[in-house]
Amino acid sequence: VAAPRTKRAPIFKKAWLLPAAGGAAGLIVLGALLTWGLSAYMTSQEKQEIRAAAGEAGDSGSREAIEAVIARIGDSDDEELRALEARLLATLTFEHDQDHATEIGLLLAGLTAEEASTDAAVATALAALARADPQAADMALRGLTAQGEQIPEAFRARGYAMAALGDWAEAENAARQAVDQRPTSPRHIAFHALAKHRTGETAGALTLLAGIPGGEQHPAVRIARARILLDGGSDPTQAVQEANAVIDELAGLA
Repeated sequence: VAAPRTKRAPIFKKAWLLPAAGGAAGLIVLGALLTWGLSAYMTSQEKQEIRAAAGEAGDSGSREAIEAVIARIGDSDDEELRALEARLLATLTFEHDQDHATEIGLLLAGLTAEEASTDAAVATALAALARADPQAADMALRGLTAQGEQIPEAFRARGYAMAALGDWAEAENAARQAVDQRPTSPRHIAFHALAKHRTGETAGALTLLAGIPGGEQHPAVRIARARILLDGGSDPTQAVQEANAVIDELAGLA
């Protein structure tokens, strides 16, 4: 049988007897904890917003949009964001003919967190593709796990690696999976269309491009159309017009 319990005075009454200075110190500590909690929440919220912005930039492929996300990351010491920055710089290097190889290398060398590994792998692959080393790109992407807006970028990188290795069937498969993740993305649809063309489905590729709302305003769409028309020789005049449109009208986005 349990021993009878001794009645205890409510603890909160003891708290009332704390010296004033002790109470003030407690409030300071509590305030610091609340500030830290709010700061952590804001950091998490900001990271989510940056990820969302990266996804939107990835949909359009706009150079300005990608550079805006990089600027937003700024001097953050968060490893996930630094890895994302490396990936975005690698995208500018490979897809927009910029040279950020040194910056990418420095960013990747400073990453240790496992959470940074996916973006780091995609950045490594794109940097390898930019220096014409598709084998290294393929190796960087093997066994990769991704989430959120990383998924279509990982599939896209794999598609480019397979294309560079001459396996357009596998490139088309990877490009289609990128579109499955971002079905309204002009950039991903454009690459899928190009891959379909290279597997012999030129009519289907052009249909894909024609079905993109506002596609005329996206350099990736017009470049893909120009390449398909030029490759097939069906309409070299329109191919030149598409290429000129990118140079004359959409150069700021390309």
